[in-house]
Amino acid sequence: MSIDLHQITTLVKNHLTFSDEKEYHITLSPNELQISLLQSLDESGCIEEFSDHKGIIFAKNIKVGEIIQIKLVRLRLERFGFYDTFSRFVDGNALKARENFYLLDLEYMHGDDEQIDPIKAYFAGLKLSECLNTLATFKNEDDGLTLYLMLEKSATSLKVLNSAQTIVGLLSIEQEVDSFCIGIYENVERKKIYQKELIDFLNDFDFNQRYEKLCKNFNTFYQRCESAYGFFLSDFSYGKLKLELENAVLDYSKNIRSIINDSQNKLIAIPAAFLIASSQLSLENPFSGKNILIIISSFVFSTLIEIFIRNQESSVTIFADNIKNYKTTFDFKNRSVDRRTNNSLNDVINKSFISIDKELDHQETRLNIIRWVNWSMSLLLVMTILISYSLLNFGEKGG
Repeated sequence: MSIDLHQITTLVKNHLTFSDEKEYHITLSPNELQISLLQSLDESGCIEEFSDHKGIIFAKNIKVGEIIQIKLVRLRLERFGFYDTFSRFVDGNALKARENFYLLDLEYMHGDDEQIDPIKAYFAGLKLSECLNTLATFKNEDDGLTLYLMLEKSATSLKVLNSAQTIVGLLSIEQEVDSFCIGIYENVERKKIYQKELIDFLNDFDFNQRYEKLCKNFNTFYQRCESAYGFFLSDFSYGKLKLELENAVLDYSKNIRSIINDSQNKLIAIPAAFLIASSQLSLENPFSGKNILIIISSFVFSTLIEIFIRNQESSVTIFADNIKNYKTTFDFKNRSVDRRTNNSLNDVINKSFISIDKELDHQETRLNIIRWVNWSMSLLLVMTILISYSLLNFGEKGG
């Protein structure tokens, strides 16, 4: 049968007579289920010996209802999550928690009982050590876990080892540990500042004392981190960033409008060219060399204007890309500010650039109108000649 932690717990708690450094001594009159459990424990090497009133016996000779004494090996029971003391449990699971475990000295079954203070402190220690692990430039796991932290011109190292003595002070500052870890995971600038403060803090102590000192003085250390981050934020001004944003919007607006405004002198040539060309047409002889030359010149002119229009469209595309890049850069540059402030800035960005996006759409529409008018002029000259030819030839036949 599979060995269940709850069954081991019931067996030891209800039938323990005494224990020493190596073994639990229990006495009981087993039922069939208990005999099956004892035989499984014996096969796994968790039992030193069985004995009855006659002496040592084998597991296969245990009988229902017969009083026996059993010596359970404490160390081997830990493989199934049964620990004699909280201290022993922490030492055996210093960096990663078991899914299921029972602590005899605290009478605590993980998953069944509400977490008690030592367990909360233990998980706070795991959270802190995992968080420090993410800050390490590299690590060595040959003998426990040694982390090496490097940032610019400063560096340090520490051996992370949770113990009952080390983590005892973390319970009262569980919230600070959570805030420290969240700050590192969610904010790039906080991570850099916290890492710099951590290196400076740890370098005040000997290598073997660093993690213990950090745990015992974590509240002081965290206050230093928050003070350093507060000093960093003192250089941040919401009004200053908003002013920068508004100036950028104004500049983009001016530049976008200049796409049409700066080309007005060129665009006025379209109707002027049409007037001149139409006034020179000879309607009495529609397919004369003069008329054909005027039509060719008109299409050459329209082609040149089309090139100009496409150049302006490229300018619109470039402006659109620049605006998109500016939004991305502005957001990235201020990613380190407080989340609420950053959300507010994002709202300002979105509202401010609505008019810019509309202006870009309007400029594209205007350029399309100019294109349509440009080619319509040349096509209208062709239509004029064709209509004149029809009137001269078909009109005479009709008459």
